[in-house]
Amino acid sequence: ILHVVGSIVIGLFALRACHGGFRDLSLRLTLLAILGCFLWAVSDEVHQLGVPGRGVTSAFDVALDIAGVLLAVFLWFVVQYGLGVFRYLNHPKWPARSTDSND
Repeated sequence: ILHVVGSIVIGLFALRACHGGFRDLSLRLTLLAILGCFLWAVSDEVHQLGVPGRGVTSAFDVALDIAGVLLAVFLWFVVQYGLGVFRYLNHPKWPARSTDSND
């Protein structure tokens, strides 16, 4: 479970980084984020080969990491299109603050 939860967080960060913020998903940038997370998961398992007492590394851990990243993509999609939240966050004109000193 920790692999999946951690990968959801990393996947959301990767999606946000590749898309330059909370923007609509683009297939190319989403695949780039997934590839980056896959490479991170593989490098994490390779790193664990050299850690004493860490035990056996496995392709199953990489699969769990990728499952978490895919869940992150799904969550992004649901929030973006299901709730329309990102459209509000990316609105070009935020409400102007009042400069009136009588507030």
